Amino acid sequence: IYSSFWGGGAADQVNAVKIDSNGLLYVVGRTETSDLVATANAYSSTNLQSGTNAIFIMVLDTTKNFALDYLSYLGGTGENDPEAMDLDASGNIYIVGETVATDFPMVSTTSLQNTLPSTTDSVFVVEFNPALTSVLQLVYSTFLGGSLTNLANDVKVDQAGNIYLIGSTTSTDFPITDGAYSGILSGI
Repeated sequence: IYSSFWGGGAADQVNAVKIDSNGLLYVVGRTETSDLVATANAYSSTNLQSGTNAIFIMVLDTTKNFALDYLSYLGGTGENDPEAMDLDASGNIYIVGETVATDFPMVSTTSLQNTLPSTTDSVFVVEFNPALTSVLQLVYSTFLGGSLTNLANDVKVDQAGNIYLIGSTTSTDFPITDGAYSGILSGI
């Protein structure tokens, strides 16, 4: 059993944890603080808007008495709320949640939606690899949603790298794929 306090000078909340086969514990959550000490290889060492939720990504090495291996902020200026996370065998972290930040970091060449679709809540999907150099750690990112409220609840990634997301929406213009079970939103 291991137990510890961790956090900054404002509200911090852990939203998801996963452990890999090498004993690395991946922790994703949200924080309002700007005084978390990011590691030297962090994607971002600052909360862009202190007092508003930013995402934190932390990796602890359980084989080294839970030593801090990685800590970074992620998000834009506005609420950023991670909801779920999954890992693949290559050490990539898949994070889903909601944001209202128009400047949430995008990998524009591969994004499905690279502009915020809703002013209330839009889903974000991120593939992140803390083992890469800081600028390359954000492997993939996209917004997902329609013009009204869009929420993410969970994410899974299979061995082929396909990302599966579950959530909810009130957006009749939510992007759906050909052959979807239903092409019409009902039951609002």
